[in-house]
Amino acid sequence: MRTALLTLLVLAAFTFQSAYAQSPEAKALQEKIAAELKKIDARLKLTSDQKTALKEIMVEEVGKLDVLEKEYDAKETEILDEYKGKMRGVLTTDQQQEWDKIKKEYQARMKAWKEQQAAKAAQK
Repeated sequence: MRTALLTLLVLAAFTFQSAYAQSPEAKALQEKIAAELKKIDARLKLTSDQKTALKEIMVEEVGKLDVLEKEYDAKETEILDEYKGKMRGVLTTDQQQEWDKIKKEYQARMKAWKEQQAAKAAQK
């Protein structure tokens, strides 16, 4: 029974990995996982079985976090849209136009910050 369950888990992980491996993002993710495993292995001296098991765990983790992130993004958008509408209902037309400018300035700052963070991450 335990062997059958383990086999099923391994097949599920490889199926997920194969399906996920079709995009450039997935390839980059696989490279990141491989690099992380290499770092871990250098310090822990993992066996082949341990490397395989850890890789499967990391792939599963990434999959679950990806689903969570998509759910979060959808809910965040829903909430933001709701409150944007409420806020605009309180403002005059002139205030709405100024509010739109403020939001664009904020978005530009956020974009610049994200690009800066990405550049820092690429340097590591």
